[in-house]
Amino acid sequence: MSDPYASPLRGQAVKLEGKIIGRGNAGYKFGSDLQLQDHTGIIYLHYTLRFGPVGNFLFGWTQAENQIGAQVTVVGWFRRGMAPWVDLIVMDTNRGWSVNSYHRFWTLTLGVGAIALGFVFPSLF
Repeated sequence: MSDPYASPLRGQAVKLEGKIIGRGNAGYKFGSDLQLQDHTGIIYLHYTLRFGPVGNFLFGWTQAENQIGAQVTVVGWFRRGMAPWVDLIVMDTNRGWSVNSYHRFWTLTLGVGAIALGFVFPSLF
């Protein structure tokens, strides 16, 4: 948390080990984001499935509950804003299951889409 270069725009690569203690949004049954606890504290894990919001909904509905209580190793990008979080890349569990997240893919896709819309939108008027 004391690293001044960890910002919402420029994250720091991290590898954390700990236990999944719950969902990112407590009580939201369809949420795909999780919370990790390690020896230093609790951090929010931001998860994005390849299929976008529909995939996140399905993961939260069917598989996120199964991850609670698992010992995990997480690789991702630590970001710091109003609250710290990790944009998840890979999460390996002690149960032999691996979860891949595609946050960078969706960030790039939405950015390119916004630029394309910026070129198309003015020509409509």
